[in-house]
Amino acid sequence: MNVNGRGGLTSEDWTTTAGRATAPDEVLDADVVVLGAGAAGMLAAVSAAEAGASTVLVEKYEKFAAPGGGVGSINTSDLIEEGQRTDIDAITRDLVLASEGRADPRLCRKWAENSGKTTDWLSAIAKDAGVPTVKLGGNNCYTFGKPNFSAVISEFYDMLLAYGARFGLQTRLGTQAIRLLKDADTGRVVGVEARQQDGTLVRFNASRGVVLCTGDYGSNPELVQKYAPWASGCVSLYSIGTNTGDGLMMASEAGALIEDAPHCAMIHFNSTNARPASMNRPVKTHPEFNPYLYVNKAGERFSDESIPYEYWAAAVLRQPGKTMWQVFDSKSVDERSSAAVQKALTTGEVLTASTLEELAAGFGADPVKFSRTVNRYNQIVEMGNDPDFGKDPKQLGFAIDVPPYYVCESPPNLLVCMGGPKIDEHGRVLDTSFEPIPGLYAAGNVTGGFWGDCYPMSVLSGIARGVAATFGRIAGRHAAGVVE
Repeated sequence: MNVNGRGGLTSEDWTTTAGRATAPDEVLDADVVVLGAGAAGMLAAVSAAEAGASTVLVEKYEKFAAPGGGVGSINTSDLIEEGQRTDIDAITRDLVLASEGRADPRLCRKWAENSGKTTDWLSAIAKDAGVPTVKLGGNNCYTFGKPNFSAVISEFYDMLLAYGARFGLQTRLGTQAIRLLKDADTGRVVGVEARQQDGTLVRFNASRGVVLCTGDYGSNPELVQKYAPWASGCVSLYSIGTNTGDGLMMASEAGALIEDAPHCAMIHFNSTNARPASMNRPVKTHPEFNPYLYVNKAGERFSDESIPYEYWAAAVLRQPGKTMWQVFDSKSVDERSSAAVQKALTTGEVLTASTLEELAAGFGADPVKFSRTVNRYNQIVEMGNDPDFGKDPKQLGFAIDVPPYYVCESPPNLLVCMGGPKIDEHGRVLDTSFEPIPGLYAAGNVTGGFWGDCYPMSVLSGIARGVAATFGRIAGRHAAGVVE
């Protein structure tokens, strides 16, 4: 059997596995079985248990280790009290437009109507557990615990696991789902076959439903190439490699309608070509203010550097080598950035030179093209107007004219590829006739129908985790018999 990533099966393996008749070493009965313990899976499992369903949460990895982050939400009780109510019609339209018409408006509206309720529910659990609710960088992005990723992960999971335990929630770690089980007569999904790390097989029977929350497929190059080819080759920011598309392949084998490519690739840019990647460049930029010049491999400017992040990602990934370089001069190296720049210089992640021609040679650009690009950008800054790419004059910043000059590669990194089986507003997985597959639900990054091919950060920060949390809760409750 071929292995892709950390225990992930290739599509060829899955086709072979699906046809096998196996005798399990253990059988466990439950009302609801949730596969995957990220934000979507955790909320689905806890919500199903809270609603009275006997529930088992099954996780492939040997511990709870999904990345942390903020839960993007609108219309929480505190925001409404502060007079910051978001228009549901408007944000639904914004999401559909950001997806270029590919998003299902019913899903967008369902999230908009329920995201605040979901975050309020999480905040109440956090308060009861003595865990602070924190807003990250704005009013619409919430974490539960100290505002750093490692602490957020621990406190977020600890509080939810403790809460779920009140209602009998069971968990199985180090257990990889292999295939969904369907009733031959009714076509209903009735359980899942899984393999534990010791090789033993477990059959989880699910009388009410199985909820796929297995995450994305960013660590499966085969699926990235098939469904998000423009992001193919980008280094993943995740290190454990468990996001291999298991749920997408299981759903497809069960007859689900898989969203057409290209799927949504969430791209961020690291600071340099260092590995592991860092999210901060030596000379940092503000999300709403980018005065710096960026060039492609040839040394040419290629876009307005201040456009929304998701559109900038799309532009960079269509450049030669799918990368870019940040260009700056000595004026940008001050007390805030000097230490970071000096450190990057010692590792070769930042290059410096006394002339533009020498700098171009350092990163392999055409010296003539690069010098012409920098000189042209300086002219644009002096004019206060960008006739080449239309950059907002307020974003032009300053000329690059005081040596020494610096350049820093900022290659793209893949966070997740979001896409897979389409769902309805209750989280039910749809078949190729757009009808719900009985007993099968999905939530989070494994699902399709909410995004275009770019992650809409300009609409709302943290919306991916917000959608995962909201639909995890909706799917878990619906599987348990509660209709939102």
